[in-house]
Amino acid sequence: MVEGKHACGYGEVNGVRYRFEKPDGSFVAPGIESGEHSSSESEGENEVETGKLSGGCISVPVFYPEEAHTRGPFEDFITLIEPVLERFGIGKVVPPPGWSPCSTASGRDKGGPKRQRRESSGGGELEVVEPGFFERRTEILRERADDLVIEKAIRQHATGRKGVYRTVLVEQKPMHVGSQFKPLADSKEKQPPRKGEDGFDLDAIERHFWKNVTYQPPLYGADVEGSLFDELREGEETTFGRWDIRNLDTILSKVLYKFINSENAKREKKEKEKASQKKSCDPETKGKRKGRGKKKLEIPGVISPYLYFGMYRSFFAWHTEDVDLYSVNYLHFGAPKVWYCVPPRHRRKFESAMRSSVPELFMHCSEFLRHKELLASPAILKAEAVPLVKFVQRENEWVINFPGAYHAGFNCGFNCAESTNFATQKWIEIGAKAKPCKCSKDSVRLDMKLFEDFELNDAPVPLNHF
Repeated sequence: MVEGKHACGYGEVNGVRYRFEKPDGSFVAPGIESGEHSSSESEGENEVETGKLSGGCISVPVFYPEEAHTRGPFEDFITLIEPVLERFGIGKVVPPPGWSPCSTASGRDKGGPKRQRRESSGGGELEVVEPGFFERRTEILRERADDLVIEKAIRQHATGRKGVYRTVLVEQKPMHVGSQFKPLADSKEKQPPRKGEDGFDLDAIERHFWKNVTYQPPLYGADVEGSLFDELREGEETTFGRWDIRNLDTILSKVLYKFINSENAKREKKEKEKASQKKSCDPETKGKRKGRGKKKLEIPGVISPYLYFGMYRSFFAWHTEDVDLYSVNYLHFGAPKVWYCVPPRHRRKFESAMRSSVPELFMHCSEFLRHKELLASPAILKAEAVPLVKFVQRENEWVINFPGAYHAGFNCGFNCAESTNFATQKWIEIGAKAKPCKCSKDSVRLDMKLFEDFELNDAPVPLNHF
């Protein structure tokens, strides 16, 4: 790992600029009361240990990739920032100016939005894009979202006391995003408390959320299969480069594609052998056999992305990802999300706190946290001396969760996010130790031998191959 100081209050890890954002939205440079120190890893870990900042919460690392990074493999960029992600368990990525998940009027046909550099207030240069770019981007994404249907909107009930709650999700009828879910989420009674110039007051919103978590259960448009990213043809690239959440092309998808190819080849060989042994074959039957044998690689939310439509107070309970994979969450538009994360090295301390709070729930399933049913407030975790990263995700920001890091949060109003899982070489050892929940048939399980035998120089298979 190569870390160092950078001009204008930034640090640098393996050539990527980063700094820390406090829960109140202010920024500090690495090593300056940020929960991390650029010149001493042990000193940084000590600050994560104490969680002494911002009322006991640790600031989140925010990374700033250059355009060259977004035009390269997503996994390569994650590998660069991995040393910091591992320490804190989570991080935000702010894409370079002009990056967009969709084509705009100034996008693909005109070679991308026009950019210019201006002198920033802190010295140095600040790159900006032409006026109206983000407005057009947001309009396109909202139009795409409005046409979608949430097949299984869920009503989120929470019961409990003293800061620990068990959630119950009740499926509702399908809802059209533009004509049903959005108007409800935007209604007056569904709005958070507002204060200040931009109306966003994190402290007030957070207090209101936890005080009312058991009342008036919100709706969440979760696990909607699909994507708002441009759908590209093979070999096509947009002005934003190769960061396409539909196809992150990391070791996770590479290994599974290789496995599917191998299985297809075995099946086709067997079918050819059977066909050669037959003296005759009915033409109609032969035609049907020709299209058989192809497996489509889809594990919704794991390999292919899910969309999430939130309203104020809709939440996601404490959990790690299936098989402790990496996850990425991109906020397309709308109100912010509030996130909480426990750094990986304090995972056992968090699990112990949850077991002691609701021991009866762990009696029947030792991996009850895999159920994604528990909410625990920052106050209860502080009382249990569990270090916590707390931050706000805003539109056009990526959130990266490191493997095995517990995270939770809630939405501050109507918004749309997109999420999926991925992996790097570093995950393989972590995934091999992950324990699945044995209660549910839907638990995702992966044969880790596939990853141990995988060679990174194997040629990747295009997403639309199947």
